[in-house]
Amino acid sequence: MAPDGRTAGRNIPKPKTTRPATHFLSPFDLSSPRFYDPQPEARLTEHPAQVGIVIPVYGHFDLLEACLRSVLAQDGPAWRAVVVDDGSPQGHAADVVAALGDPRIKTVRHDANRGLAASRNTGVQHLDTPWILPFDGDDLMPPGALSALWQGAQTPDVDCVFGDLELFGTQSGRLHYVVRPPGTIVFSQWLPGAGTLMRRALWARTGGWSELDIFRFGNEDWDFWLGVTAAGPFKAVHVDALTYRYRRRAASLSLSSMRDNEWQTRLAMVERHPTVFGQYGGARAFVWAGVWKTVRARLRAGHMGGAWAHWREAWSGTRGRLP
Repeated sequence: MAPDGRTAGRNIPKPKTTRPATHFLSPFDLSSPRFYDPQPEARLTEHPAQVGIVIPVYGHFDLLEACLRSVLAQDGPAWRAVVVDDGSPQGHAADVVAALGDPRIKTVRHDANRGLAASRNTGVQHLDTPWILPFDGDDLMPPGALSALWQGAQTPDVDCVFGDLELFGTQSGRLHYVVRPPGTIVFSQWLPGAGTLMRRALWARTGGWSELDIFRFGNEDWDFWLGVTAAGPFKAVHVDALTYRYRRRAASLSLSSMRDNEWQTRLAMVERHPTVFGQYGGARAFVWAGVWKTVRARLRAGHMGGAWAHWREAWSGTRGRLP
């Protein structure tokens, strides 16, 4: 989830199966003592952190607590986490973190809501670990996820590692990602955003996530990976493990906002990354795929007039701006 309650930038396809991953779907007791490190202070000094976990949040602090408890349950490399409270209008993430009493987790608060991209960048800037792991504050980290990602990170010359994602809540199913040739990024976002373990240097060479206002509607992760592609060759590794549980909540799905601005975010990506689209082509198809996505959604909803209006808006807005 984006920190302001949206499902921004996920570009998650409709799951092909609802077959549950039963070994992770079994309910667990989030209040169990096994979710706590019995000697967190000792771990801070004895084991320098290798992984920094960045957790943006905007309200929904009950879900944040569940998220953090799932992080505390992880084995594997030493880690630190920064919870970035993106100007939540009521309450403070710091209260949730303080109640957990683990010094590995700290909080930073924005004075005003700045969006998912800015929150992630803020979190990374408050960490000094060689690896970073973006993670959204209402999702869950399955048992063993951090260890699986860290094992993948031992691959020589690897830059980023990701596993599979499971939907839970209003939708269910497991999504299996695969590593693809770099040029295919102009057709689909084949690398996840949240849940991908990456070298800090990879984040740095792109300048982080774009904080342009247009990406507050979504696709900030796709834009990020286009930036990574533009910056030069990188090595991605997929681990065959469930490493992310993505909560779908009907009340928080601002899909209409995402659909209505899909082509604008894609146009912004084309204009921001001309070398990628110059090398691999497909700029016009990339943007118009976003237009069709919205048009089809409006037609399915019976909004013929709205579909036609969106088409005309896109035609006018892209004239002279696409190669």
